[in-house]
Amino acid sequence: MFTPPHISRWMKWVGGIVVVLVTAMLLVAVIADEPARKYVEDKANASLSVYTLRIGKLDLHPLTLSLDLENVTLVQKRHPDPPMVHIPKWHAGIQLWGLLTGKVVSDHRIDGPSATVTRPQAKTELKETRPSGWQDIVRNLLPLRVSDVKVKQAQVTYYDHPKAQPVKLTDVQFEAQEISNRGGEGQEYPSTIKMEARLPQGGRIIAEGHANALAKPLPAFNVDFSLDDIALRDFVGLAGGYNVQLDRGKITANGHAEYAPWKQVADVREIRLEGVKADYVYRRHPRDEARREEAVAVAKKATDNPLLVINVKQGKILDSEFGFVNQSVTPHYRVFVGEVNADLDNFTTRLRELQGGDAVIKVTGRFMGTGRSVIVGTFRPEKPSPDFDVGVQIVKTELKSFNDVLRAYGDFDVHRGNLSVFSELSIRHNQVSGYLKPIFKDVEAYDPNQDADKAWTKKVFESVIDGIVKLLNNTSEDQVAADAGISGPVKNPSADTWQVMGTLIQNAFFKAILPGLEKEHGKA
Repeated sequence: MFTPPHISRWMKWVGGIVVVLVTAMLLVAVIADEPARKYVEDKANASLSVYTLRIGKLDLHPLTLSLDLENVTLVQKRHPDPPMVHIPKWHAGIQLWGLLTGKVVSDHRIDGPSATVTRPQAKTELKETRPSGWQDIVRNLLPLRVSDVKVKQAQVTYYDHPKAQPVKLTDVQFEAQEISNRGGEGQEYPSTIKMEARLPQGGRIIAEGHANALAKPLPAFNVDFSLDDIALRDFVGLAGGYNVQLDRGKITANGHAEYAPWKQVADVREIRLEGVKADYVYRRHPRDEARREEAVAVAKKATDNPLLVINVKQGKILDSEFGFVNQSVTPHYRVFVGEVNADLDNFTTRLRELQGGDAVIKVTGRFMGTGRSVIVGTFRPEKPSPDFDVGVQIVKTELKSFNDVLRAYGDFDVHRGNLSVFSELSIRHNQVSGYLKPIFKDVEAYDPNQDADKAWTKKVFESVIDGIVKLLNNTSEDQVAADAGISGPVKNPSADTWQVMGTLIQNAFFKAILPGLEKEHGKA
């Protein structure tokens, strides 16, 4: 077969030119890798006041309009150790068809990144003043669109204290689509996002919805979320920093969350705490005092934030135990409620905005492991002041379980007896009304067997207390009762429902019940 020689030569010329161009581009890419890496690193650091960016390696791929970054680290200047972000590999590519239409459209894939944050770094992040107006700068650039971002096998770690167990999120998978510097200037969410993560004890977190990456001053998101069998032991280190000892328990929840400059709401459809054992430990130590002050400041900031609202449609606590441990006195003591089961309906942190009926709380348990307890509360909208009813019944708590408390405050203990408490309280129109009735029954403060090793003077003292109690006992009921009527104005008319509840618990419960036996001590 005859082939015209000029066609063959033409094809060879074209092929040769292509080979030369490809070779030249590859050589340029190889030569340009290091200058490009240094240029990108220097430009980034020139605009970063809080961090330092380091890029281990940059590979340009001109033929595919893409590049690879390796060993990228982000270090906080004030607390450089450990690096806050490490990215082993980041691949970014530009879509050719986007360039042909005058737009820069890119895709990104980030493999195996890790984020590590310590408490000092977190505090710096919260205090640092961020540069404003960067969103406007991005919007004024050439039209940019990130078609797809995929983050695979990420890990997030938070250290509240160097010696404390860190909080870890593992196997984090994140995807985002349609991030653009056009649109999304109002209260919109132009991008879609999805995140899934696991915790060391097997729990899983899922969030899916929309986001606005260029919202001011921080990015905004609007997502549905679910927490599946989250073990509270995964947060032992974090809770311990605030003197909360978590021994066991799981949390499951689902709902909707929106965080934006214009709205900060968590609508929890269902939440369940199961098998929890938690104690708050009170100590008088400068570090503990500082943490308490910090927690109070955070709570006050949240309360004063008119945008922040947490709503719970239905909540449950099952088979749990909650306690208070006081290590500031001698001997140390623990007050607790065991076998706690609770139902929470239509709860909100903003009772002024309560809708859909009253908020209702019902709690059952055993006070100090023995006293059958029932607490029922009904909370109505604050218009404009707190409006609620609370009823409490605690039946036959063994007083012997209070001995550490009695030794700490009254320097004596009891051999037998029980305590019951009945109370009803109502708050309406800034007026409180109701009663508190503690009943001490079958109290014996002295037992020769129990007190054999005590000093003679202490034995005599407790025998006198025992005699006084017996003289005061109702002969038919064998009990001592004190009925305290409660009425009057709320001292702080601007207080919300939860502040009033805290004051009532402190003043009416702890200051009325625990001193009950001390009163008998005074009569002796």
